Amino acid sequence: MTKNKTTGGDTATDIFSERIQLKPYEYNDFLDYKDAIRNSYWVHTEFNFSGDVQDFKVNTTPAEKTVIKRHLL
Repeated sequence: MTKNKTTGGDTATDIFSERIQLKPYEYNDFLDYKDAIRNSYWVHTEFNFSGDVQDFKVNTTPAEKTVIKRHLL
């Protein structure tokens, strides 16, 4: 148990003591999950939707377009 020079409290529980480590590195067990969490979702740049857009413009009827547009709102 080390004492904080400024507050005199225990550095492990004293919220005013200087933190040597940053949060992600303070909890080493969670570093294994960092990449899994970052890769658990997808973004629009990962997929090419140009074929779907072309299919929507060419192969759908006006009634189907209305249903699709209303569904996506």
